[in-house]
Amino acid sequence: VISARVSPSQGGPIASVQLLYRRNYEAEVSLPMNDAGENGDASPADGIFSASIPATAITAGAMIRWKIRATDSSAFASLIPPFSDPIDSPQYFGTVPVDPSINTQLPVVHRFIQSPATAATTGGTRCSIFLNGEFYDNVGINIHGQSTTGAAFLKKSYDIDGNRGYRFKWSTDPAQPRAKDINLLTVYADKTRVRHDLAYEMQREAGVAAHYCFLTHNRLNGTFDGLYSFVEDADDVYLERAGLNKDGALYKMYNGMSNPATDAITGVEKKNRKLENNADLYSFIVGMNLADAAARKAFLFDHVDLPKMVNFMAANTVTGNVDLHAKNYYIYRDSNRSDLWTLLPWDLDLSQGRLWTAANNYFDDGIYINAGGTLSGQGQSLIARLYAIPEISAMVRRRLRSLQDQFFKTSASAPDLSRWYDRRLSEMAARLGASITPGQNDLPGSDAALDYARYPAAAWRNHTAVTGNTAASIFASNTTSQEMQRVLSSWVVQRINTINSDSLVPPAYQISSLLPLTFSSIEHSPASGNQDQEFIALTNPNGIDIDLSNWSLDGGISFTFEPGTVINAGGRLIVAASRSGFKSRTVSPKPGESLAVTGPYQGNLSNLGESLSLIDPSGTTRASITYPGQPSPYQEFLAITEIMYNPGGNGLAEFIELSNISNSVT
Repeated sequence: VISARVSPSQGGPIASVQLLYRRNYEAEVSLPMNDAGENGDASPADGIFSASIPATAITAGAMIRWKIRATDSSAFASLIPPFSDPIDSPQYFGTVPVDPSINTQLPVVHRFIQSPATAATTGGTRCSIFLNGEFYDNVGINIHGQSTTGAAFLKKSYDIDGNRGYRFKWSTDPAQPRAKDINLLTVYADKTRVRHDLAYEMQREAGVAAHYCFLTHNRLNGTFDGLYSFVEDADDVYLERAGLNKDGALYKMYNGMSNPATDAITGVEKKNRKLENNADLYSFIVGMNLADAAARKAFLFDHVDLPKMVNFMAANTVTGNVDLHAKNYYIYRDSNRSDLWTLLPWDLDLSQGRLWTAANNYFDDGIYINAGGTLSGQGQSLIARLYAIPEISAMVRRRLRSLQDQFFKTSASAPDLSRWYDRRLSEMAARLGASITPGQNDLPGSDAALDYARYPAAAWRNHTAVTGNTAASIFASNTTSQEMQRVLSSWVVQRINTINSDSLVPPAYQISSLLPLTFSSIEHSPASGNQDQEFIALTNPNGIDIDLSNWSLDGGISFTFEPGTVINAGGRLIVAASRSGFKSRTVSPKPGESLAVTGPYQGNLSNLGESLSLIDPSGTTRASITYPGQPSPYQEFLAITEIMYNPGGNGLAEFIELSNISNSVT
């Protein structure tokens, strides 16, 4: 039953109301709607017209759409939906009746496309989407990416662009914001089907502002079309959901940022703030490529969000991502706040042992342990510049140790469900009907089996022995279960051994065995009078770098150290009241001194003195101080002698009177 409230316009009384419906892309069928309490109408003469779509027109898993046309006695007609813009509005309402034959634990994405081949082009076409119980009609769809345009990729990737005012309900969690646009990314070249999802999840667990990414069961015109990774689009909604400034500048990069003359414009996709030019990016690329090493180092310390970049670099390495070099990343600026820059992840499918090779490109079935070196991403200029600074390189290695232990621990047996990675892979396998247990295979009729049958491994090339590969055997025809088992027994085990044997990656430590960090300086009353220039300085007396991720400061101010915050051995860390305020300082410590700075904290340091505590993630206080302060002399000489707070009801006449009770000018 379809019902609508219909009201007469100025042209005269209602003459007719029609329901027009269609199944899939069949011809429209017109039905009269009535307000007589008949044929599905609940109550007569209440202004609500109704009609019933016959059961014979409703098919499980098929799209059913409808619109309503009302006409008055002067022949004026209106439609709902209005369909005001053919490329930015829905033409119909709709739904997809439940298909009981779909047996999956994954979110189901229904796509209906009249010409599916057209969707796999740059120009694209229009389609309808049914997701999480909501229908989205006449949305844009086109091919995504570069590699999937080739004939070898039988399963493509797609961009889906929602209509204005109709955002996608991608999550059943009401706290999650809806998405303007979404990406359905192919997993055709990954026999585990889950590398992309796992890499993004690891980055988010590490504290990186990474996209959400999860595997979905996809239907095309009512039939199974494979498993796709569902990834949010890069826009202000993503930035805010990920905890970043939604008004910050976000650029998607297709170059390595090595040439200021070209790389701020060519190979750059501006994702927001499109009404301004790329001058901010140009200035940053110029600074990070300064010829003088000392000037370049000072510039990077002053313009890079160091904790975020350290965390990003370590997380990129712990996932084994080898596809970040001259493309496949974002650069983000916290515009008009701290104005600091960081990289953010994009396109993580070449991770966890996968590598593009010249011989077999994306379809090489080898498992590569250390593609790109122990510290990955150094083909990108900013990352290479930061690794060249010994203090920052040491920070990344310390954070890498923390993340390595978080995700893989130190044991090298496989599988080991006490490890985060093995456990998550096992849980993902179970949802697909696959198994990480050696000897077990995909369950018949499962998502894993359906995707394997829909896109067989014929495109995979036989692997030949390559230096660094774990085996010379041929695995091209592996099922999902077999490939997951191989990743655990090969990539995970050898990756653990490699990290543990790398002398440049420091060993773990017990917090309780450390010498306490010291509060070496507290600036509660800047000489400039600008409280935004306040800071707290911590010094590390230990001979090792300390990872302060998720530690906190408490007392008169409140601050939690973000993931990636590392204080060097014997080094100093500035915690600023305001990052932009600290950059305005003209007396030391100040910009240009290559200082590690984090912040901002909440509150302000009291001039009267107070106690501060440094607390580790377990809640244990590891250092504390009470500073005496320096009270302002003016408070001893002034008195509040009158307060007028309700002057005859006129709030604009309120005042406070101060009197000078000293014997001199104050």
